[in-house]
Amino acid sequence: MSTLPSTPLPLLSISLDLSGSTQAKATILRVSAQDADNVAERYASLFRQFFHHEAGFYLVLLSHGIPVEDIFLIKTIGDEIWVVVSAPPEEIGRRAVAVIQACLVTAAKTVSTMCFERRLTEEEQRADLDSLELEHELCQLGIMAFVDLIEKPYEVNALRQEAFLESLAEFARSGSGVPAALERLGGFGLGMLGGTSVSVSHRTDFIGFEVDRFFRCAKFAEEGQLKIGRTLAEALPLAEGCALPSCDDAPRNVTFSVSETRLHTLRLTRECLRKDDLKGIGQGYAVFRVEAPSIPAIS
Repeated sequence: MSTLPSTPLPLLSISLDLSGSTQAKATILRVSAQDADNVAERYASLFRQFFHHEAGFYLVLLSHGIPVEDIFLIKTIGDEIWVVVSAPPEEIGRRAVAVIQACLVTAAKTVSTMCFERRLTEEEQRADLDSLELEHELCQLGIMAFVDLIEKPYEVNALRQEAFLESLAEFARSGSGVPAALERLGGFGLGMLGGTSVSVSHRTDFIGFEVDRFFRCAKFAEEGQLKIGRTLAEALPLAEGCALPSCDDAPRNVTFSVSETRLHTLRLTRECLRKDDLKGIGQGYAVFRVEAPSIPAIS
């Protein structure tokens, strides 16, 4: 039996979440429910934009020199995306800057769609909105971003793979195709190489106390803003004489090294989350709002 492996490197863990998406879906359903295709089109309109912004997020990371091999999409549940970036200790400053800049650019975006009680004709699409005597409502959503450092992530899919491989005979007897069952239910696939060896590919997933705390804190992210966790803030290689703000401080400039010759400054405000705020975590935790200047739009 295998043990649960920890990854050799810490991870910069990122949550990108659409703000108010449940309310927007309810609005779409209420206004456009007479036509199921109309509802589907409004959903598609929102998420097409969201996924475009997600792609832009990765492009910013790549433009900062983060190798694509070090960026992992763990999972997406519709309107929330969980991404991790490997964070070698000697590169924590540089990679933190890349992730923070990508998050600031993405959090500055919005997605929107206009809901009508039915789909518009081509002529109505060209007409002035006020001239249409149709029930309509604008859904506009912002993006919330949260980042923290997970120092000891545990990769869990080695155990998933082990359990499913032990059940191969049962899957075969069930009458389902074994490769399809492994891919669709186990989350990994088997492929023959040269007819003798087997290639195994599976998704990546992480568990651990730090992961649970990360998602509790992500719920305190705010529309159009980026917040970072205390573990990440304390891991930044701060310049001499520089200190993180306390909960009672006004926003403070925090400078840290990105390389031997380069420094970077963030303006941070500390927010102290109480034990009662983080249900099940058992202790309070601090997050820092990144007070950023306006970020130029990137299409």
